[in-house]
Amino acid sequence: MKTLLLIFFLPVSVWAATQQSYELNGGLNQPVEHWQFSNAASRTGATGFFSQDIGKLGYQTDTGQYYRLIDLTPGWQLFPNAGAVTAIITDAVNSVVYPITLEHKNTAFGNTSDGVGIKAFLSDSTTHTQNAGDFKWQWRTATHNSTEAYLQIDVVSSALVNKGAVFSGTSGLSVGSTALSNTADGIIDAVNGFTIAGAAINGNKQIGDGTKFRSVAQASSQSSPTNPTGTLSTTGVMMGLAGSITTAPVTSGKVLIIISGTIFNATAIADGGKVQIRHGTGTAPTNGVALTGTADGGLVQYIAATTAEKTPFSCNAIVTGLSASTAYWIDVGLAAITGGTATITDVSISANEL
Repeated sequence: MKTLLLIFFLPVSVWAATQQSYELNGGLNQPVEHWQFSNAASRTGATGFFSQDIGKLGYQTDTGQYYRLIDLTPGWQLFPNAGAVTAIITDAVNSVVYPITLEHKNTAFGNTSDGVGIKAFLSDSTTHTQNAGDFKWQWRTATHNSTEAYLQIDVVSSALVNKGAVFSGTSGLSVGSTALSNTADGIIDAVNGFTIAGAAINGNKQIGDGTKFRSVAQASSQSSPTNPTGTLSTTGVMMGLAGSITTAPVTSGKVLIIISGTIFNATAIADGGKVQIRHGTGTAPTNGVALTGTADGGLVQYIAATTAEKTPFSCNAIVTGLSASTAYWIDVGLAAITGGTATITDVSISANEL
């Protein structure tokens, strides 16, 4: 009989030896874990488990984390398994449900540090439970008579907790700011630039199309036409400069036009000339045809003090009401003052969508 007993208990004694360094035996003071492991290698390399061990917890001392035994390989699952936490609420009415409620009751009053939040810790092979950031709800003012609170999101950067974003009913949204905005417009900290998905195309601007903002390359043009033939007309004719600009698909409808050059009238002293920007759609006018299109900006005038005199001129205008994706010609109308031949040369045309 004794021999039979020794044969029966031999495998149990061998199994106990394999788990002796991991299994805990605290009697009535047994901790929540069934085993303790110094690191991941000792946990995954442990042997001698039985089916009745599945579901028990092991504690890894170097990371301070608990693992649930899920198979005899051994297979382990981090406990609690955050990825498996699910709250499903089904009801027959259309209402807001709150599967999680956080509440902080403080007997003191008038403290802006009063709040409640959710904090995140991350661990890896070298760092144990490192603070990664948090969500927190706090009172905006110490008196908080209006019960106005705000939601703040903090994230860790270079091991320091920085304010990432603040949401407030009064102050709107503040992003990347070190302080809560005091205006309804909120704050976006653009010292180092910020990114909007799909919008950071080099040189583009954000333009409202009446419904939303879109990333748009605004139109611009630059030309230096050949010197046009002058005019004897005191009423004015077109110079046929054939400048142009085509507006962007989304536009403010505003274009800044600058035309500069040299103006003179060499016929007689006191003769002169007057010049003004004009624009329009369709076929651009040719030199010498009657004035057409829309006049823009001021009518710049020149009076000759000598017949050899030439002087620079500059016309500029912000043209408004233009349509998107439309080609516009740009020209000037020129007229002689008193008599003689008014002439412009060395013309430069700049147009830029605003």
